[in-house]
Amino acid sequence: ALKELDNWNLKQIFLWVQVDYVSPDGLNSSSTISDWILEPHKKNGTIDHWNMNHTNIWAEYPLRDVHNSLKNQEVNIKVVMEYMPHVGVFFKKTLAETKYRLPA
Repeated sequence: ALKELDNWNLKQIFLWVQVDYVSPDGLNSSSTISDWILEPHKKNGTIDHWNMNHTNIWAEYPLRDVHNSLKNQEVNIKVVMEYMPHVGVFFKKTLAETKYRLPA
């Protein structure tokens, strides 16, 4: 999915894992549980590999439920990226998405 973004204008990609859920009072809520900045390392004009600002981090910002209101609730987990060019418009894209039921 990231290979198609390889061009002269790519500065970096901001990637994060987001949890979306409905709070007990019926409001849609989102929490980011981890994020990374990916910087392309180019060799001969194409991306050779990506440099990351973190390694081996599962949940940098854990989802905390201090009122026990999310027990046994279904949440939507997404991997989202934001393309950051040297010049021009930023854009976001959801790369993956799945439903998950939190433990009771």
